[in-house]
Parts: sequence; C-alpha cells; structure tokens
Amino acid sequence: FPVTIALLKLLKRACENKEFVKNDQYLTEGVLILLYVLRDVFCGIQKWRFENALVKLKMCKSILVVIAKVMKLYNEAQEERQESKAQLMTLIEEHMLPALHTGPAHHTLLNIVSWCSALDNLNVEEYVQRKVCSVVSHTLTVLSLVIKLSPPNSGLEQALVVSTGENTNITSQIASYTYQNKSVKVSLHATRLLTDISTTNAVSLYSALGSSTVPLALAFVNRLTSRSQDVYIKSSILDFISAAVETQPSVTELFMSIEKEGVLGENSCLHPVLDYIKRSTTLPLVLVCSVYRLLYKIWHYRHTAAITALKNTEKFWEKLCKHCFEEIDLDKTISSYQLLIRAYTFHILANDIFYNPSEATSNMVSQLQERDCFLYWTKVLKRICSSVEDISLNQNVLSEDLLFMLPLSEAYLSFVRAWRSFLVVTLVVRDNKDDKLKDQITFHIAGALYNQTAKLDKRVTLKASAEFASLLTILLKRHNSSSDQPVLIRVCVQVLETATKSPHDLNQIVIIPVLASLLNVLQGLDPKSKKQVLKDSGSTNELVILLSNQITSVNPNQLVALSCATLSQVIETTGSDETWFNTIKTIVPGLVRLTEENVLSATHEVSEALLSLMLCLTNYKEGAAALQWSNIQRLLCFAQFYSEKLDNSAQLQRLWFLVIQIVINMLQTLEMKFAEDAILFASIRHDRFMSVVGSIRTDFSHVNEAELFSRLLYSLASYLTRGISRLHTVCLMSGLY
Repeated sequence: FPVTIALLKLLKRACENKEFVKNDQYLTEGVLILLYVLRDVFCGIQKWRFENALVKLKMCKSILVVIAKVMKLYNEAQEERQESKAQLMTLIEEHMLPALHTGPAHHTLLNIVSWCSALDNLNVEEYVQRKVCSVVSHTLTVLSLVIKLSPPNSGLEQALVVSTGENTNITSQIASYTYQNKSVKVSLHATRLLTDISTTNAVSLYSALGSSTVPLALAFVNRLTSRSQDVYIKSSILDFISAAVETQPSVTELFMSIEKEGVLGENSCLHPVLDYIKRSTTLPLVLVCSVYRLLYKIWHYRHTAAITALKNTEKFWEKLCKHCFEEIDLDKTISSYQLLIRAYTFHILANDIFYNPSEATSNMVSQLQERDCFLYWTKVLKRICSSVEDISLNQNVLSEDLLFMLPLSEAYLSFVRAWRSFLVVTLVVRDNKDDKLKDQITFHIAGALYNQTAKLDKRVTLKASAEFASLLTILLKRHNSSSDQPVLIRVCVQVLETATKSPHDLNQIVIIPVLASLLNVLQGLDPKSKKQVLKDSGSTNELVILLSNQITSVNPNQLVALSCATLSQVIETTGSDETWFNTIKTIVPGLVRLTEENVLSATHEVSEALLSLMLCLTNYKEGAAALQWSNIQRLLCFAQFYSEKLDNSAQLQRLWFLVIQIVINMLQTLEMKFAEDAILFASIRHDRFMSVVGSIRTDFSHVNEAELFSRLLYSLASYLTRGISRLHTVCLMSGLY
C-alpha cells in the first residue's frame, strides 16, 4: 500500500509539472501506469484487505485525483489540437475513457457514489465521514469529466439512469446529495454533475428523477431564496437551471413556474433571480455571473413567457444594464467574472433589440451612447486583447471559484463575441446615424485586430482575431465613408502582412475577411478620392507585393479571387506607377499559367477573377507587353472558352466576353505588335462570329457578344491594311453588308 500510494503521489506531482506535461513520451508512460492502477487496483478496491478504512479512502482519493488530472490534460490537448500529444490522446480515447464510462472502473465509480447514502445508517467517527465525503466529491468530479469528454452514444447516459434497486437510479442518488448537510463540497459537486448530465440530450432528467423532480425543484428555489445559503451552492443551482433551459424543457418549465403569460408562480426561480439583479452590486461576482448566465440562456433560447415576465418587472433594463456603465480598472487584475457579466448583458440587449425592439431598449442604447460606453468598451477590448493571460492557482483564486470561473482568455473571447453582436445590431442592423461614432469604433476595431494578430499563440487569440476580422468586414461594408481611410488601409495592410507570416493557417479567419474589408473601402470611394487615399496610406507598394504573393501562391479560391479584385482596384486607381508596377510584371507569367490551370480544371470563379485582372493590365503598355511575352495568345485560343455549353452557361459566357475584351484591349494598347495574334484569334473563332452576328436579326440574346465582335473588327480595321481582305470576307458572310 505505501508503495502504490507513493506512486500515485508521484503521478500527481508529475501531472502538475510543466516539463513533464510537455514531454509526450513521459506523459504517455504515466498514463500507461495509471491504466494499470485503474485496472488492477481501483477495480478491485472492495476486495482488498486494508488495515483500516482510512487507508482504503486514501487509496481511492489518490487514484481519483490522478484520473482527474490526466482527464484535464487530455481536455486541454483536445481543445488546443496539440498534434504532439496524438499518442496520449489515442491512448486515453481507446483505453481510459471506455474503461471509465462502461467498464469495471465505471461500476467502481458508481459504487463509490453510493457511499454517502450509507453514512446515515452507520455509526462512524466524524473525521471518517469527512474522508468519505471527500472521496465521493472527487468521484463526482471524475464522473463530470467523463460525461464531458465521452463521445455520443458511449453508453454512459444509459448507465446513469439504470435502476440500482429500490426504484431508484444513480441520477436520483446524485440528486439526493444536493441536500447533503455533512459536506458542502458533496452538494456542490453533485449539483454540478446534474448540470453535466442535463446537457446530455440522451438523458431526460424529468424521467430519470421521477417523483423526486418536484421536491428537488422546490428545494433548489428555497436555497436560492435563503440569505444564509452557501454562495457557491447558489451559483451551481443557477448553472443547473441554465443548462436545463438549453436541453431539458420539462425541468425548465417546472423551475420557471409561469402560471400565465407575464405572471410568475409562487415557486418560480425567477423571483430570487430578480432579487439578485436588484442587489447585484453588493453580491459576490461568482453569483452575479451565474444569474446573468441564466438570463442570457433564457433570451438565447427564446423562452418568450419567461422573457415577458422579466420585462414586465419595474425598471428591468435599468437594473440589468447598470454594470455596463461601470468602468473596469485595467491597471488591476481583471476578473473573468467582470467580463462575463458584461458579455451576457450585451448579448441579452442585442438579442432583444434584434427580435423585439422596444422603446425601453432604444432608451438604454441611447444612454449607453450618450455616456460614451460604445467607445469605452471598444477601447477596453483594444487595450487588453494583446495581454490576456489565463487565471492560474497562484493568483489567490479559491478552489471553489475554479469550478465556475472561465480562464480570463475564454471570458475575453465571450466578451468579444457579445460586443461584436451588440455593435452589429445597434450600428448596422438598426442603422445608427452617428457617423463619427462609427468612424471611431471602426478604427479601434482595426487596431484591436492588429494587436490580436500580432500575438497568435493560443487557440483563444485565433478565435478572437476571427471575430474582429468579421466585425471589421461588416462595419466597412455598411459604412466606408470614414475620414481615416489612409490610416485604416495602412492598418489593414499591416494585419495582412502579420497574418501571412504566421505559422497558423489564417486564410479563413483573418486574411479573407480583412481583404474583403479592404476591397469594400476601395470600392466605396470615387476614383479621385481613392487615388489620394492610397497615396496618403503609404502602403501601396506593400499591398501590391502582398496581393501578388497571395495570387501566385497555393491559396483557397476565394482568397485568390479577392486578391485579384483588390489588385485590379489598385491598378485602375494608380496606373502604371513604376514604384510597384515592376512587381506585377514579375508575376505575369505565373498569372497566365495559373489561369490556364483553372480554365482546364473548370474553376470558373477563379478563372473569371484572373481574366478580369489581366483585362485591367491590358490598359497599360507595360502590362499588355508582359502578357504578350508570357504567351497569353495560347490561353486566349483555348477550346474551353468555346464549347457547346456556352449558350447555356452564364459563367462560361462571362469568361468568353472577357477573352474578347482582352484581345480588343491588347490590340488597342500594342497596336501592330499584336495584330497577327488578333487575326489568328478572329480566324479560329470565325464560325462563332458568323453565327452570332447573323442571328441578331431575329434573336437579341447574343447582341452583347455581337457588339464585342464588331469592336474587334473595328480595331483590326483601324490598324491593318493587309488584313482588309480577311475582314471583308468575314463581314460579307455574316450579313453585315
């Protein structure tokens, strides 16, 4: 026994050691040892002849603690998708999890859960009772982790509702521990385990609890109402109701107890909730956060009767939103509760304004705007986005708090999402008329995106960057008349440069949204303003290099198309500026080759974008000459541009029209240097031109194509004398004369 317990202590210390956790080989060996302990020690713990009960309890607790540590490491590796821990994850998924949710170890866990219920019938010392409660508490924690990490249809859900005798099941037994007076921790962990069970759609708590459901609801509401009850118990009860709102409609209806629309029943859980909102400035943050989380779930899942009842109370919005007017001292340690409370509030406001706009919410938004809360919270995001650190045990955080408290980075991400939703609804959907406010917010969001992209070291920062990028796209699409366009463009270019150098794949979450934002800004300006803005930004050369690299590199089709469209805007605006046009000329051969590949693979969206960029280049001698030198003639004569599906495909028709326009522009720009290639093109497509021009007497569906062909003939006639006989024949046969 001493050797086994010492080994378990060693495993516990190892799982807490950063160097050990980083080494996949060491960690895998540790899990292999734990699997042996789980199979040969834990599963047979009832049969062992311990010296006394305390040794048995100590052994159980040591094993459970190590299991919980390993499960948490697995959860972190899974969330962050750490490829270096693939062997560890496979070992846990294939051996450890199955043993815990269906194997002998699972039955041992359920057996330990029943120990607390036997304490009332046993005459044991108080310190032994405390030890038993501690072991049961750790068992409940392990079961919670197993529920969260087990795959769907693992069999665990059914095991939790299987009868254990005397018309009861393990879920009912766990529910009975919520009344446990011998240990607050057992009550706390039992309530949290019920919360995890309720999130499993395969389990109906109302059916599993049976006749004990109503007494449980009444007991929970009484505990919420009591002024002397433990604050963490109250928070766990509120979190349980929040989870039930999402997946347990029968339990939700029982807790809400709404007699008729807009009227709360005597035993409704919303009575203490309203009281907590009223006193929220004097209550512990953990409790206030749980209250606001419940309200957010009610609004998110559109429980209309409950929403109506809450909104009918006196000054509901003023009480709910008072935290949004309070500033956060950024020079001190920020609690995740502070961010989450405001995040839930902004989510509720955005939801209500979007689905059911009213005078009360409009007045609240006006107050937030008058007191500069829009600008303040945007600046808060911008300031803390590059310095968010996870809360750890060395920050004087109570162990009970860790059950409820998200890491600061996760809370920050929740706040980013809430603020994004609120800004989209209030500034875009409801069309706020304050252009100056929109300018300031757009500028700060761009700055926050740059700060976030510069520190992409965690999964949370990647997600936050995606939220900022999408918000910037939405704001600029609806509002692109900012007076700070040069600075905005410079920041966007810096973000793109940073994102392209990142080791992470940021194409979808940052580069494409920011590039779309940049394109929105350029398209919203008139030609004169656009030229001045690009000049003032001082980033034209960097932008052209970046776009050129994006086009010629292996990238998603959407990114290539956006890069082509943005580069076309720059070329049309600034012309053949020598400072950067040489960069474009170097990519023209790759541009032609890439177009050929996309045409042959029938990727019409990218082909159209590339041909449009080539058409833009043909307006300048340097661009047209570079295209001719890159053998564009072969591309223009591809049979894929002219097929039997041409008349039935709008995409193919657009490609065909672009090809004709490119030939016309090349001829007009290069004149005699491109004459022979133009004649060759006209002769290859001679039959098509004849049929199209001849058909417009009775059918106007080809009038645009006929017009393009006529322009081509006119261009040839303007520059050639030796080609007149060929032109005369074509025109005569097509009936133009």
